[in-house]
Amino acid sequence: MRASDRPIRVVLHPERRRPRSGTEHVTLTLGRGILAIPHLLLLFVWSVGAVIVVPVNWFAVVATGRTPEILHAFCAALVRYNVQVWGYVACLADEYPRFDGAHGHYPIEVEIAEREPQRRWTAWLRLPLLVPPLVLSVVVVGPGALIAIPAAFTIVGLAWLFSFVAGALTFAAWVTAIFRPAPSHGVAELLTWALGYGAQVYGYAMLVTDRYPDAGLALEPPAGRASEHAIRATLEDDGSRSRLVAFFRFQLLAPHVAWLFLWGVLLIPVSFASWLILLFAGRPWRPLYRFAAAYVRYWAHVSAFSWFATRPFPGFTGELGRYPFELTTGEAHPQHRARTLFRLVLAIPAGVLWYLLTNALALVALAAWVAGTIRGRTPSGIRDLAAYGVRYGAQLLAYLLLVTDRYPDSGSAPADVVDPPPDPPSVPPTDWTARPEGVLV
Repeated sequence: MRASDRPIRVVLHPERRRPRSGTEHVTLTLGRGILAIPHLLLLFVWSVGAVIVVPVNWFAVVATGRTPEILHAFCAALVRYNVQVWGYVACLADEYPRFDGAHGHYPIEVEIAEREPQRRWTAWLRLPLLVPPLVLSVVVVGPGALIAIPAAFTIVGLAWLFSFVAGALTFAAWVTAIFRPAPSHGVAELLTWALGYGAQVYGYAMLVTDRYPDAGLALEPPAGRASEHAIRATLEDDGSRSRLVAFFRFQLLAPHVAWLFLWGVLLIPVSFASWLILLFAGRPWRPLYRFAAAYVRYWAHVSAFSWFATRPFPGFTGELGRYPFELTTGEAHPQHRARTLFRLVLAIPAGVLWYLLTNALALVALAAWVAGTIRGRTPSGIRDLAAYGVRYGAQLLAYLLLVTDRYPDSGSAPADVVDPPPDPPSVPPTDWTARPEGVLV
């Protein structure tokens, strides 16, 4: 399912961000947690009201197949308000949110489809059906969001904040927002995906829609932003899986795990030699570069297979053009010496994010194993999220192994970034005295 087909989706409007001076921006960033407290209190009160509204919605859907219009509007406004508040906390917007969850004024918005009929049997099974996406949303967005900001001002709170993807990205956005007016594309897109997935789960739980939450991310960047990263990935897969291969997927990985370990042992001296060469020459030696690049491709093939992003059993050489998950590493190119010298230190933030992503991917692999064994298919959202995780992990591994000095790109999530319309092209005034002969006007 594409992001634009979802009944609940998050849309970024960069043109709605109000420019601020440097001093004003830093002050608002440092005090963001305190400024958000009134909104967090209102969210708590509003959520208490939802506890009363949701059972009424459930009875209405079971009896009539539709939610009452006023209750649908109440729940939809709560979903929008929740995303706006956490978009503000996560530095996706500097503007202070309104307290009514109104639509059409904030830089980060939630587009919710019109009220429509719902299937009654999904309402009967809503609680058990909600468990898998709820567990994934806890890993991605975090549990107990209402205590995240007060806890962030303590040492224990900071450690807790790093226990989920959106929390780590929020902390990164707070730090970078002090020095730049907006978070990077990668952080903004991945944060938007996390909030969007949380909004889907929230809306599904409150019966705003009966469309099951879709966790998919894209491999390619959103329209209007071309990826310049040297490590790119493409996936050709229709989602079908062999039930027998799916059931024994983890046992089949044993020889690949052993070969990855042996190949990785050889990479230790190779990487050290490449590091020295880059420090003195400024560019890698091609044989060592090709050796490391092949390992990155092989790791990506095995990871895509293990997380059910692909169907075929991967080969053992990491050869280019032989697997549905295609990873291109480009040619050896000059690299920055300073980035080479401090490569391990610079990789720590990306490593933390990768660790948190693997927690989500472990749940995704378990869900894909169940779906592949029973249905013989992997849902597209699970497959796409797994493929995104493999691509980010491959970029991090390539960065560590000196295949590229480009930092891993956490973006290319299906955040619907709505760029401001371009200025109309200037049309020079027509010189009516210079008409070609024979042309009638």
